Amino acid sequence: SGPRTLLSAPVDSTPPEAAPANSKTAGSKRRKMDADEEASDKRIRPKEFTDADEIRIVENLIDKSSNNALDINGSGIAEPNSKNETYLHVAADLCDADAIRWLLSKGAAVDPRDGTGATPL
Repeated sequence: SGPRTLLSAPVDSTPPEAAPANSKTAGSKRRKMDADEEASDKRIRPKEFTDADEIRIVENLIDKSSNNALDINGSGIAEPNSKNETYLHVAADLCDADAIRWLLSKGAAVDPRDGTGATPL
């Protein structure tokens, strides 16, 4: 089959392994597919946090939330601050993807409401 269009971008639906062996583009298509697959894997792969990452995240969240209930093991994770915001609310407000991932990995609830009725995510 020939090229097909997906969201107005032409895509060649011929798998690289089906391309002729003497094709100059077969190798470059295969490399591009490998690079695209690797980039996709990085986007969905859970992040491994070092102790230093965790300490930085916890210290930043405690500082920004005016609540010192959180520790590196995740206890106190659901404790709200004076605005009834959880640490996940604070991390989302800061657009801190690492803090959000870390909080979710520690079991933070995604749907608690703050003082205005908003959820963190």
